[in-house]
Amino acid sequence: MASVQLRPVQCSYGRYRSRLAVRCDRLLSPAMGRRKRRNRQYKNIQRLYDQSRTQDQQEQQLDQEEAKLLSKQLWFTCLARDATEGNVMAELNHLYGGVLQVRMHKNNSSSKTAAPGHALLLTSLLTGYSAQQQKTPLPRAVVEFTEPQHAKRVLGAQQNVGIFSMQNGQRSTRLQLVLAAGNVGHLKQPCTCRLNRRTCTCPGYVKVAPNRPTPNQSYHRGGAGQHTLKAVHLQVGSLEDGGLTLRPELDLEASCDVTIDLQQRSLVIDAPLSGTTRYLLVNRFRHLRQHLSVDHQSRSLTFTVRQPPKILRDLSTCSTCGRSLGIISDKGPIYELCGDPTASKDFGMTAQQCAGCVIRSAVQVMSNMSLKGTTSAGSKPAGIVGDSAAGADGLLGRCMTYRLTLHKAAIDELLDDSSNLLKKLKSFRLLRAAVQQQKRQQRQRGLLSYLTGSSDGVKKLGNELDAVLHQVDFDVGYHVLVLLSAGIATPWQVISKTFVQQLQQAAREDPELACKALAELSASSNPVRDLIHAFQDQLTGLRKEVAIADKPPPVSRADLYKVLRVHVTPTRVKFLLPEVQTGNRVVRHFSAATAGTRTYSTGLHCLNRLQFSTSHFLRVSFGDEGGDRMFGNREESLAPFFDRMKHVLQTGITVNGRKYDFLAFSSSQLKAWSTWMVADPQQGSVGAAGAAVIADALRHWLGNAMETEHVAAKCAARLGQAFSATIDAAEVQNHELSWTDDVERSISAYRGDKYCFSDGVGRISPQLLDEVLEALPFVPADAPQTSAIQVRFKGCKGVLSRYSVLSNRQLQLRPSMEKFGSDHSRLEVCSVAAWLPAYLNRQVIMMMQYNGVETEVFVNKLDSTLDQLARMCCSTEAALELVPALGGIETGAQDAMLRLLDVSVRCGLPLDPLADSCLKAVARWQVTDLRQKARLLVPNAVTLVGVMDECGVLEEDEVFVQAQQPSRGLRTPNPRIMIAGPASPMTVVLAKHPVAHRGDVRRVNAVDPRWRHKEYGRRMVADYVNVVVFSQKGRRPLPNQLSGSDLDGDQYMVLWDQELLQPKNSEPMDYTAEPPQRVDKVTVQHLQDHFVNFVKNDNLGQISTWLLAHADLNGADCSACEELARLHSMAVDFPKTGRPAEISAERRQELVRLTEHKQQVVGAAIISFEQVSATAHCWHLSTVS
Repeated sequence: MASVQLRPVQCSYGRYRSRLAVRCDRLLSPAMGRRKRRNRQYKNIQRLYDQSRTQDQQEQQLDQEEAKLLSKQLWFTCLARDATEGNVMAELNHLYGGVLQVRMHKNNSSSKTAAPGHALLLTSLLTGYSAQQQKTPLPRAVVEFTEPQHAKRVLGAQQNVGIFSMQNGQRSTRLQLVLAAGNVGHLKQPCTCRLNRRTCTCPGYVKVAPNRPTPNQSYHRGGAGQHTLKAVHLQVGSLEDGGLTLRPELDLEASCDVTIDLQQRSLVIDAPLSGTTRYLLVNRFRHLRQHLSVDHQSRSLTFTVRQPPKILRDLSTCSTCGRSLGIISDKGPIYELCGDPTASKDFGMTAQQCAGCVIRSAVQVMSNMSLKGTTSAGSKPAGIVGDSAAGADGLLGRCMTYRLTLHKAAIDELLDDSSNLLKKLKSFRLLRAAVQQQKRQQRQRGLLSYLTGSSDGVKKLGNELDAVLHQVDFDVGYHVLVLLSAGIATPWQVISKTFVQQLQQAAREDPELACKALAELSASSNPVRDLIHAFQDQLTGLRKEVAIADKPPPVSRADLYKVLRVHVTPTRVKFLLPEVQTGNRVVRHFSAATAGTRTYSTGLHCLNRLQFSTSHFLRVSFGDEGGDRMFGNREESLAPFFDRMKHVLQTGITVNGRKYDFLAFSSSQLKAWSTWMVADPQQGSVGAAGAAVIADALRHWLGNAMETEHVAAKCAARLGQAFSATIDAAEVQNHELSWTDDVERSISAYRGDKYCFSDGVGRISPQLLDEVLEALPFVPADAPQTSAIQVRFKGCKGVLSRYSVLSNRQLQLRPSMEKFGSDHSRLEVCSVAAWLPAYLNRQVIMMMQYNGVETEVFVNKLDSTLDQLARMCCSTEAALELVPALGGIETGAQDAMLRLLDVSVRCGLPLDPLADSCLKAVARWQVTDLRQKARLLVPNAVTLVGVMDECGVLEEDEVFVQAQQPSRGLRTPNPRIMIAGPASPMTVVLAKHPVAHRGDVRRVNAVDPRWRHKEYGRRMVADYVNVVVFSQKGRRPLPNQLSGSDLDGDQYMVLWDQELLQPKNSEPMDYTAEPPQRVDKVTVQHLQDHFVNFVKNDNLGQISTWLLAHADLNGADCSACEELARLHSMAVDFPKTGRPAEISAERRQELVRLTEHKQQVVGAAIISFEQVSATAHCWHLSTVS
């Protein structure tokens, strides 16, 4: 029998995007836009579009009918195990009435038993679980009412009854009487009415599509929609012969299971890869390439993935003897996230053994496993990370094709036309006709014949690949590794003699052109069948572009650098394309053309006359295969991954033979789980110091932070100042630098601590500020006056505000700005003070509600925002008014869009199609943010950088705000707006994100300083634009009352909308930090331990979620909110103090249990935001979608 192809689709049951529309898009694309083809297929295009439009209308009609049906249905859990349909209908009619029909779940076997009396059933429904907990599942029923109002009334009863969850057949701790039918799709198998495009009238119909799991969700065994097939043989390798032949590198003859999980969208292989230890290889449907191939003749199931699978090790059995260890949780066996078991050494990821096997010290043997071709096992010494084929430590990290030989019964079940599994595979569009696959293979065999197998027999792949990469330029070799990491090519294609000769020739002629060609190949979405011809085509095309270019390529900005990046996952080291980033102090200084002529002081002789390039610096990040951070749970432990992370930081990474060692990281990089590493430019030559010595010398070149600082977290933050993205703006001589005192006041007469009103802010003369602004490429010529800049200078950090009293080139710093000593004399700019839009979010809305703002105000603001977005999509005038006020759009794209809109308005032209699509995309993004984060744009508000009143005019709890929106290249500049009344102060609301306490949102007075003092007031009006000026008077600084912030670059939301002015202020929280952890001398190991410790205890997001839930459930002044606000402050300060926000296991379970009451923890205003649809709304958002 011919083979059958199965194709994965990224959509839900029935939610099918029409293939006709996709085909139309391809036919109308520029690549298919030739005149002959367009004329030949014009009629087909018109017919396809008509069919697509008709199908879309049918889909919308079905959506409306299904929504109407779902609104009348509820899902009940009967705690009486012998309940029947008649009992449930009688009881519900007696309690509520309006029941149309009741259908018990089809899997319940107890529906035919005798029914108890009404009293017993009512008691069971309303009191909770019975004393005897039986293993048989509780009966569940779908109840359909005659009208939606009856279902809403039942939902509003809020009676607490234990609900039964189908997750692994275990009980849930949530308490809920009933669930809306639209929220329990994972509890029932869907019907097939939607597949045939007809309205569903099946009794007990719940939902067509089961809930899609989140990216970080664990894989659960034994749930609904899982079909397990038995296999006897597993092969893992790479495709050859144009994707037709599999070269296996792992050949395992053992009993395996392959599970096709339609609910969790996964293809899972359960195999004993190490002794008797079982491993789960979880491959998501969205990571599959092309099709699943099923061949009846060879009984094989073959598929290729885009990235390595998620590998889980079973901890419930001994890895040697297979006996149970008794590790069973309430949700099934405990699995541990682990690395590649086929690697040379699984760093810190040893398998579980029973006591007897540990005593006997049994040697684990890979049973029935033979590594064909080459493996990295045994070929690389332990401790080297990244120095292996394609950066993978084992086979599963680099081999992306899997082939399983199934049992005869399994293959018959899979291909049986009458089987339920085949029908579901067809409904998921995973099936493709065998005839089409045969024709496709014939075409490929006729086109591709160059890669028929290795002529050299069995070789060491890792050694051959290393030899090939070492023969070419380092940058070219790195791009080859990127090509392999992306899965576009296989190592067998790279080591072929023809491609090696082609690569060497291209690298000799023009290395930059060769890198561009490889980068273009790496950016493609599908694997390259013919690597030699594809690479040659890219080289030819790039040469033609250079030859026909009318003018030389634009010169890149001097402040931008290409930085190499690698991403470390539990399975491999993934090489990424170089990323253009703004430079920092270290990269800019040592990669300059004059770096090779510089000499340094005693102790830094190893840096003398060293010429670095940008490729000697490496950005290393950690996470999963998708680039996201990883979070553990009760079923999966991340301890092995943290061990791997620590190992990488301690031993470094080897890329194409070049060793990189840990250097440092900034605060933002720490939160993103990334760090910097550096290599020795003289590696391999006589007298080379080594990467570790070079990294240590660079840390000491930055300043004396390693000698003077005794807190590892603070030392890491001090060193990280030099790795912030900055622009070298000006040289400041010693005679141009001066110091002035901080403004401080004692906190209490009994304590020695003081409040600093000028924490992090200094002064700069107008002449020096103008010189600095001229050197910044991101400040346009027509921008409003800049009054402050965020800088790095020597060992100082903070904000410099314009101070017109200073003349010539003068710079005044304060002691609070100096963090460590340094001899660096260049003034580096991080950002400038500018006008930014202001948004509310869930936390701010919750705290403002507590402080007296009515819920209806936020709902009205939401409706107003949606109306503005609707007008923006329909009117160029409205778009020209609203787009400048929106955030989240890149500056270049926003300026181009505004110029296009301005031309359309002034010339009376219709809206350009490109601008129209951009506006709709912006509207969709804004609506998505409203739904997910309640991110509400406030017109009468602005986000500004904070500075201090240097003249002393403002009184306590007073601010001065003067804002001017940038013109964005338009002809008419925007006027300055002073937030103050004509003759009296004006009330405004201030907040600083993130908000965690009810006192973080404060009502203060905005004044015109000219009322208090003419001369000083005029100076302030002339100097301060687009900044919020805080008073230096009072008992406690106002910025400290706003989330415990300071003036070293923090941004504050200033809101003067009369409807949103809260009537009262709550008592601010005391943000005095806990004493940090101190050591005698900070070493590089302390920095690495701090990095890993932060990753392990990064729980700021969880605390924020719990805080929001408890504030809505019990009020923002409850004891739980006070505790969580304190923990939130500790989590925010964790990168600088090294003290995590620790929560005991019992308290964590209590917090989680309380926040699971979803019907209660979501406030009325938040519910309105979540009900906003991104695809359909009353203001014609369908035009946006």
